[in-house]
Amino acid sequence: MSDTTFKFIKTLSKKEKIHFKRYSRIHSDKKQKNYLRLYEFLESEKDYDEKNIKKAFKGESLSKYLSSEQNYLLLQMLNSIAVLNTQASNYRKLVKTILYIDVLFEKGLREKATKMLKKAKLMANQFEEFSIVLELIEMEENILFKHGILNFTKKLNELKEERERVTAKIQNFNTLRLLKEQVRELQYVEDFLVHPKKYDPILNHELILDKDKVISLKGLDIWYYLQGLKHYLLRDYEHSYQYMQQQFHFFFQNQYLFRNPQKMPVISNFMFLSAKVVNKENFDLALKELMKMEDVKDVDSVYVYYIKYARTLELHFQDKSLEECIDFLPACSQYIQSNRHLIGATELDHIVVLMARTFLTLKDYENALEWVNFWHKTEGIKISLNLIRVFTLLIYFELGYHNLLQSNADSFYKYLKNKKKILFEKTILAFLKKAMSFSNDKKKLSKGFSKFKKQLLEIKKDSKENHSFEFFDFIEWADGHVT
Repeated sequence: MSDTTFKFIKTLSKKEKIHFKRYSRIHSDKKQKNYLRLYEFLESEKDYDEKNIKKAFKGESLSKYLSSEQNYLLLQMLNSIAVLNTQASNYRKLVKTILYIDVLFEKGLREKATKMLKKAKLMANQFEEFSIVLELIEMEENILFKHGILNFTKKLNELKEERERVTAKIQNFNTLRLLKEQVRELQYVEDFLVHPKKYDPILNHELILDKDKVISLKGLDIWYYLQGLKHYLLRDYEHSYQYMQQQFHFFFQNQYLFRNPQKMPVISNFMFLSAKVVNKENFDLALKELMKMEDVKDVDSVYVYYIKYARTLELHFQDKSLEECIDFLPACSQYIQSNRHLIGATELDHIVVLMARTFLTLKDYENALEWVNFWHKTEGIKISLNLIRVFTLLIYFELGYHNLLQSNADSFYKYLKNKKKILFEKTILAFLKKAMSFSNDKKKLSKGFSKFKKQLLEIKKDSKENHSFEFFDFIEWADGHVT
């Protein structure tokens, strides 16, 4: 049996729960009270267990018809939230207005309905809710067909042309949205940096190359993001930063078009690229906007603090001012430990890697190992697997855990056999395995690290192999062992 109803209950805010109970008192009779009892039971449960539900209502019709009772409860909650949140977005306001217009026409109040329709269409165009505009056009056409007013054919043609313009905007926007997802996916394509030309049809699509081909403000927001992401993937961070800055300012100049949660990735991307190019002034500007979102009702505060901590760690790393963030690390650690089940899988992967990197750079190898182990214990997407494995080997070497280093190196080598980009990883593996044999001979170890450093400097020149150097200064680490 589906646990959708249970999951939905767990998403409700305190305000939504209070409203649902009030709504239920008004809209239910004694025969319908079963769904309220079911709600109270599910709301108190930590996990969904059908056996526990049937046990709690044993011998009652609720237990016998549990599936239909859950569906009815879900429907009632949806009705309640719909009533509560009719003003939550421009789209929902317009949907409600369409219902009003429909009722007015049904009651024969055509003049009032037409006036309301025209106002709704102006609002829908202003907020670029083009699907609503199409629906309003259809309503206008139905009025014309039903009432046969003067200039009937002329007005129908005008609506036909309007529909074509609106449809073109929708198609333009949808193409941009598809491109956005395609470009985002390139971050996880293994051979992208090896064969970037292969992906020219995406990165050099006509809509990405020509801003003038974008025909809506919401489309322009995506266009700025696409430019920023494209240059980021091509590792042109200065231009990526410039486009993300443009998106940031464009978004806030036109924020009436967007909902509060949509601000978050815009702020996050701008903070990240500001950190990448070490522009502290713009980083602080974006951080101020971020912290304004802390108590906004429809924004996830866990995500707000993820952005704050992750981007601050990045800034200190790029600025080589890690000592400044030592006092900041306990709060960041507490945040991750307390919210590990609420942070998204990719976000958790990223911020845990940042913590491991920070302690590794600070030469606090015990804490670095704790975060590496924490990463291995987390479930979900493991985007940073190669980097974590390399970090693990460095930490084992520094702590003198030679047996663990040997077994992990062997396992890592087997994993890399069929991978395309392996020169960097293989070089580290080969050196560390060899270095274990003379780790007690300081002179020999220094000479070995000196040779290893030269190998790394050569790899760093290879754009197909040097991506990992942006996440950690392996050359500086090697140089620290040359005496």
